Amino acid sequence: GSITGTATLAAAKEVEREAQRIADGDLDRAIETQRTDEIGRIYAAMDEMRVSLAERIAELDAAREDAEQTSDEATALADDYQRIAEQYAETMQRAAEGDLTQRIDVDTDHESMTTIGREFNATMEQLQSALDDFSVFASNISDDVGEMQTRGEAAEQAVDGAVATADDISERAQSQRTQVETVTQD
Repeated sequence: GSITGTATLAAAKEVEREAQRIADGDLDRAIETQRTDEIGRIYAAMDEMRVSLAERIAELDAAREDAEQTSDEATALADDYQRIAEQYAETMQRAAEGDLTQRIDVDTDHESMTTIGREFNATMEQLQSALDDFSVFASNISDDVGEMQTRGEAAEQAVDGAVATADDISERAQSQRTQVETVTQD
């Protein structure tokens, strides 16, 4: 009985060493035995656990690499959006300061930013057209005011002439009345 107990104790110690090796991260070396008893089944279960852990760790490493790549791509995309947004903001600021000829360069790989740029450009075109129309309207009003001023001056001169004529007629009429009164008194 002591030989069997000693062999079992030695096998248990070997199982413990194999378990520690797995716990330390050594998952590359297979756990093998020629035994077909309970100890042999423990060896087989530990090897299945080793393979399963190795696969799971490989999956986690692949997922981590994918996450890092996705994170890098997201960072690059965010940086690109930021760069384009800053360019758009500069153009919009110049337009807000009065330079209505400003337009956004819509040559970008990002459809949403292209849409924003096209809409801004269309708005600026409409605003520029409205201001051009207003400028023509203001010029027409200025021309009309000038013409009215010229007509007003001509009317004022005509009124001044009519007043002078009326004054002259009034003076002549007064002179003739005075003469008529003088002649009638005589």
